[in-house]
Amino acid sequence: MNAGQNGTGTGIPEAQGFVIAEPASLAADYTIEGDFWQPTGQDPQIIFEDCGGWDAVRVNFAEPIVNDSILTLYYSDGAFDRFHRAEEYLMGGTETALVRVPAGSWDRLRLDIRTDFRLESMEAVPREPLTAAGAARKLMTGGGLLKLLLVLFILWAGILPKVKSMTVKAKTGKAAGGRTVWLDAVRALAAVMVVALHVAEPEALALPHDMKRYLFLQALCVFCINCNLLFVLISGALLLPWREENFTEFLKKRLWKVVLPLLVYACFYVFGMCASADGPWFLFKGYVRQVSSDTVFMGPHLRLMYVIISLYLIAWFLRFLLKSMTEREEKILAGTILVLRVLATLALEHRVPVGVMFYLADWPGLFLMGYFLTRDWMRKYDPAIIAAGAGAFAYSVYLVTVRDDFMNVVANTSSLMLFMSSALFVLFLRAEQLYHARRAEGAGACGANAFLSGARAFVSALSRQSYSILLIHFFVLHAVLRRGLMREGLPMTAELLLMFLLCLVISWIIAFVVDNTVIAAVDHVLRRNKEA
Repeated sequence: MNAGQNGTGTGIPEAQGFVIAEPASLAADYTIEGDFWQPTGQDPQIIFEDCGGWDAVRVNFAEPIVNDSILTLYYSDGAFDRFHRAEEYLMGGTETALVRVPAGSWDRLRLDIRTDFRLESMEAVPREPLTAAGAARKLMTGGGLLKLLLVLFILWAGILPKVKSMTVKAKTGKAAGGRTVWLDAVRALAAVMVVALHVAEPEALALPHDMKRYLFLQALCVFCINCNLLFVLISGALLLPWREENFTEFLKKRLWKVVLPLLVYACFYVFGMCASADGPWFLFKGYVRQVSSDTVFMGPHLRLMYVIISLYLIAWFLRFLLKSMTEREEKILAGTILVLRVLATLALEHRVPVGVMFYLADWPGLFLMGYFLTRDWMRKYDPAIIAAGAGAFAYSVYLVTVRDDFMNVVANTSSLMLFMSSALFVLFLRAEQLYHARRAEGAGACGANAFLSGARAFVSALSRQSYSILLIHFFVLHAVLRRGLMREGLPMTAELLLMFLLCLVISWIIAFVVDNTVIAAVDHVLRRNKEA
């Protein structure tokens, strides 16, 4: 059945104000009893035909949706594919959803609502011709003028101070200093790894387990999953060395730099991917609920930021502990963390329940390891750390071949990931030390650090936006690339490389713009208020 026709047996009563939208077909993965719809399988589909003039699909529910739920809109002129879809969600409590149809002339739409719901009506919102008068009217009404004023404020408070600062540096010949090249390189690597992980993992899961390509992609995922721990190790290396600053100064200078980007970038997921249309206050309450409770529905990877924020809260106190410790005590603590982490991983691998809580084997212990890995006494253990990292990677790849749940053993706080991440960490540190030693002897740059020296501007640019890339890349991958930017039919290798490069570049661009406008504007305003 087409839009505008009245059918039977679909549970869709007539709507008011818009053209009635009725499905041309329903998948077997829905059961319908009156106005109650229930997904019964993995692929529930509501398919509409002859949708060329539609701007949106409006779904009115007879009762509010109970929980946050996935909603996907596929759009096509023929067969549906994974690169022409809008991945959104319905916020718990939603009574009305407005699912926008991407620009273009699409004859077929497929709407997947993956939760139980009671349906009042579905309506097709017709597309209005784009005219200058219509655009001006939209600007002056519906909050458009307020948005324009907000953009002007961001330009004033964010960009202009940046331009002024750059001008002063150019005149005085001063540049921002104090950055450590090898840590910049590790940060840049972690940003690259997190993008590669989320590009490769869905493709790997879709492949048969007996294919060589499956093993290769999962090995790539095993390597790239170290991105999480690398960010934690970097935080420990930077925050835990002793500095003379009080707790209030620490919170203002350190913690705010992590919390503010989380609050800003969460908006992309909470607002930018939400199809709920129950008003701004409803959306704002949902934003507060999701961000305050670590349940950003479309951004599950943001949980790492809550881990980092939790570690920041104890970092100032840990400084006093570490300041008073002797080298021997540091070695004992590092060894204790390592032994407990190995025991915890072995228990997990062999499914042995353990009643003791290994607090030091969790994220706080790994946070401390970031500090210990930079200590001078650790350098004599570097060869053993690198060898352990190589062995851990090889064993992790072996687990791919024998266990379906291998990620439960390898990921998060696993000792396998600790060995791999520590090996990467000290490789970059040793490369910089070797580079400076060769420079002091008058020899040319060598090895990895020769590349870092030649590409320092690139590494620094990627590093400065690394945390923001971590925050935004998942949005780019699901809300940008899969909305028609990619095409079916490419060889898998070319497809993965293209998706990875596009996701990394677009994420960096968004991160650079947002960091230097919205986040810079808030920082600028807060500094002015403090000075006043």
